[in-house]
Amino acid sequence: MPHPPRLSTGLRPTTEAPHLGTPVKTGDVIVTAAGVTDPFTSSNQFLHPAAGNRYVQVDLQVENATDEGIVFSTLMQLKVRDSANRTFPITIVAEPGASVEGAIPPKAANRGFVYFEVPADSTGLALQVQGGITDDPILIALS
Repeated sequence: MPHPPRLSTGLRPTTEAPHLGTPVKTGDVIVTAAGVTDPFTSSNQFLHPAAGNRYVQVDLQVENATDEGIVFSTLMQLKVRDSANRTFPITIVAEPGASVEGAIPPKAANRGFVYFEVPADSTGLALQVQGGITDDPILIALS
């Protein structure tokens, strides 16, 4: 099935999205996507992506750049975007390990894995991060 035509995202135009390992500030957080596993296979024998989809795992660090504690919500502040401008929210994959979700003390960071389920034909994936509800989202290239 062909991708729909590319539409405007409303995101600020850049010459190129930052890549893995590049810290990027949005709002009160500094985000670094340290690595990606694509496709990701769950160690849970009962969890599999839907037919025609695949899992993507992102090793992510979220740093609180303020002098006050904050709460980071992966559900509200993270998405994956593909080259056809389709966006995909996080998905729950029961894997052991740390999470970036939750409270982050002042000048501290949470590091862990986040997971997304995307169509098998998705290409040009980028992590979309929005530091806060009024902040402009940024993109980090995942390939």
